[in-house]
Amino acid sequence: MPFDDAARGLDALASVATIVGLTNTDLAASSAAGFRAGFRWHALLSTEFARSFKPRPEAYALVERHLGVDPARSYFVAAHPWDLRAAAERGYRTVYLPRPHALQDAEPGEFDHEIQEVGDLLAIVAAP
Repeated sequence: MPFDDAARGLDALASVATIVGLTNTDLAASSAAGFRAGFRWHALLSTEFARSFKPRPEAYALVERHLGVDPARSYFVAAHPWDLRAAAERGYRTVYLPRPHALQDAEPGEFDHEIQEVGDLLAIVAAP
């Protein structure tokens, strides 16, 4: 079950930024679930194509290699601090979105930004 703010926030964000999902789950299952939830993204990749899982570097490299994403010009948003730490090692700017299901072992100020809902990303991507 998606969080209430997810579809609404992604819809608003998609009009001003490119949204790419990177999941450790099966692409077919993730695509179907995202469709049912009304998620709007420009691309969805599964780490199954890297024959690895996050937080291994080759999982994040999928987005860079296949979509030409520049980590230094991109935000990586996640509820899992381990995911954000690995993305930061690849050069991504990090946005922590705490969720009740995720292990909450982040240190205050550890990531570039912390938000409470997906829609909060609008202010971050709109900032100079």
